[in-house]
Amino acid sequence: MSPRKKLTLSNNEWQLMTVLWRADEPLIVSEIMDRLTGTVNWSYSTLQTQLTRLVDSGYLAYTKRGRTRLFYPAVPMEKCVAEENETIHSRMPEEATNQLLLCMMRDARSLTDEEADELEQLVEKLRRENQQTDGREK
Repeated sequence: MSPRKKLTLSNNEWQLMTVLWRADEPLIVSEIMDRLTGTVNWSYSTLQTQLTRLVDSGYLAYTKRGRTRLFYPAVPMEKCVAEENETIHSRMPEEATNQLLLCMMRDARSLTDEEADELEQLVEKLRRENQQTDGREK
């Protein structure tokens, strides 16, 4: 596997990676194809090409069982989300990224209790930092 370059995933690559992140174990091509049904309309060879590209770019890895390849994520979802965030953040002014965050929060549909707790802690931390900054500017 070659070293992974910092890239963002295309929409279809996100779909493919999500299938593998959600899997409990590495998957063969036909299992991936079955799980992608209804999300992308790819031929078997197109899926093979996408898998090869993601392996070559370091996002996926595989093991072999005989002649069969079993694919699994080489990069955790959190890392890909962080890279996507950096890409968006680098293109937008701070006010726009703040608005994006608010939009994403309004659209959040399945927040776990742990995620909600983490968000509350982050908001409180930001408030404290803002109060400290406001106090120094006066």
